[in-house]
Amino acid sequence: MPIKFTTRFVESLKPSETEQTYADADSALSIRTVRSGAYYFFRHKRFGKKQIGRVGTVSLADAREVANAFKSLARKGVSPQQGNANTNPTLVNLYEEYIASKRFHANSPAYQKLFQSRCKKYVLKKLGNYRVSEITESVAKDFWKWVCKNADGKNKENTAILCSSHLSAILEWANDSLPNFSISTNPTRFRKNFSKTERTRVLSQSELRLVLSEFQNQHSPFREFLICTLLTGIRNGELAKMRWSEIEINVTASDLNSITNETLSVWNCPAETSKHKQPVRYVLADDVVKLVLSLPRINSYVFTTGRGVDTHITSQGKEAAKIRSKLAFNDPWTLHDLRRTLVTHLSESGVPAAEIDRFIGKRVSEGAASHAAYDFAPRLLEKKRVAEAWSQTIRSLTKE
Repeated sequence: MPIKFTTRFVESLKPSETEQTYADADSALSIRTVRSGAYYFFRHKRFGKKQIGRVGTVSLADAREVANAFKSLARKGVSPQQGNANTNPTLVNLYEEYIASKRFHANSPAYQKLFQSRCKKYVLKKLGNYRVSEITESVAKDFWKWVCKNADGKNKENTAILCSSHLSAILEWANDSLPNFSISTNPTRFRKNFSKTERTRVLSQSELRLVLSEFQNQHSPFREFLICTLLTGIRNGELAKMRWSEIEINVTASDLNSITNETLSVWNCPAETSKHKQPVRYVLADDVVKLVLSLPRINSYVFTTGRGVDTHITSQGKEAAKIRSKLAFNDPWTLHDLRRTLVTHLSESGVPAAEIDRFIGKRVSEGAASHAAYDFAPRLLEKKRVAEAWSQTIRSLTKE
């Protein structure tokens, strides 16, 4: 009869003159005790026994993961006894197959370059010779800690996030694409203890004036993109993916309270582009529309360098870093800090918080829950007033 394996139970097992067998109630794992000690193994009616490792050398959690992986293979009709080259390859072998796959080449050239660079520098350096069955959750956690400690640059935690994501991408591709390969659970899906660093940076008007001046001196399309980031408060990662087909010019909006009609311009940000996977209708100030329409239509994206087939800009962070280094403010800033700056200055000028939140694309819960579930584009005229107010504030910086 199966029993629930616990660490205490496993550690209590002693060598036995006669073989004793125990089955785990929570997994496909079994243990047998013999004269030489206790051993983990996987047992299947069709494929027989597959030894996993010695109790004490392999942890209970890792043994469970391996046993469940074998069970997943067996369900696909693949014997865990088959050659390791097919069912249990090294990570470096999987990596080489993945970067040659169609799924990998569907990504932008810039992403492919960064992916390969990080994998060679961190993922393969630490885990390249591991066989997949050996990459358990505890190994993935140790790898996470190692990158957080040894990565280059200041934001080591972000590098660890990206490396963990790359490892996950390789394993999931192999699980979906290779016929003799299977993982029961993704070892990178563990709870990560992120350091608590709250950003509070808000640029002053004098700093904004200097930043705007530098933005205006950049080459296209980064000049237009950076100024639009400042004028809209939209997350730069979302704004970079703006497409021509998503922009509506001269949309008629009505205000039933004042019985007025006005025209405005809207960017219909799709769910797959927005951070929270919900469609957002951003109202664009006239100054933003002029900047957008001044750009040539090279491909489907508004902000593009024209390199590659239908790609958007990806190096806006590097351009901002150059400006940050040149200005050398005492307190460093990022592109996302411009969003916080917009919110703070508008709030100080008396614009209600709910109106600001709607303008920058946040959902504001008002009225019945059913209404909030369907209303994805409330108060366009209100958004236009906020957009033009902030645009006027920025415009005034160039006149002082």
